[in-house]
Amino acid sequence: MSTTHEPAHLGKNRGTRPQHHRRRWAAAAVGVVLATGIAVRLATFSAAPSPTSRNAAPLAAHKGPRSVRLSTTSRAAASLAPSGTFTTLAGKDMTVAALRGKPTLLWFLVAGCSSCVASAPAIAKYLPSLEADGVHVVSLDLYGDLPSTAGGRMDLSAFAANNAGPAWSSPGWTWGMASKALSVAYDPAGNPDVYVLIGPGGHLRYHNSVPVSTMPQLLAAAGALTGRPTIPTPAGPTTTTAPTLP
Repeated sequence: MSTTHEPAHLGKNRGTRPQHHRRRWAAAAVGVVLATGIAVRLATFSAAPSPTSRNAAPLAAHKGPRSVRLSTTSRAAASLAPSGTFTTLAGKDMTVAALRGKPTLLWFLVAGCSSCVASAPAIAKYLPSLEADGVHVVSLDLYGDLPSTAGGRMDLSAFAANNAGPAWSSPGWTWGMASKALSVAYDPAGNPDVYVLIGPGGHLRYHNSVPVSTMPQLLAAAGALTGRPTIPTPAGPTTTTAPTLP
């Protein structure tokens, strides 16, 4: 590697260098510091968060459909909802695309999740309001939780009956097991108790988490699809930490 030596006349005249040269050096130094700071901020902003769920490792490694990325507002709705398959409690395979024609609430749960246990009766309580807005509720066990077998579907049925009460078997409420691709598309970090509201045309309209704590927002988003006034709801528990979508 060659080395560039400073010309001799510059070394001899350091004390008599014109003032404008010093200003240029100072400005250049400030520019380098600012550029370095900006680069560090961009690198920090773009760094992906580390998964926190026990389902995160297998789901993150799966090369499935694109993931849902929405802000938690009812206006965040331009793209079509990713499709994917799930298996109903009766063992029938269905797709999210087949649900088009009416609004759909997709709620992803884990049977051992405490906030999911609390959210199930909250959805059951306000199921009539959701049905009044034409919303069909589809509750799906995240891939990797219960086994994708008849026994796993029986366990999910027990969870539904124990926590949602009689409403769980309503025609407006479907329960099933999400496929790996579907789980990755909507919940790549594997955080349970998240949900998305899909419009009748299959477009993403709203997303949030922990229905028991966000029911007023959910009902407002559902009502916005039909223009029906929002039904007041009591405040939910405040001790549940709500996970977010990536």
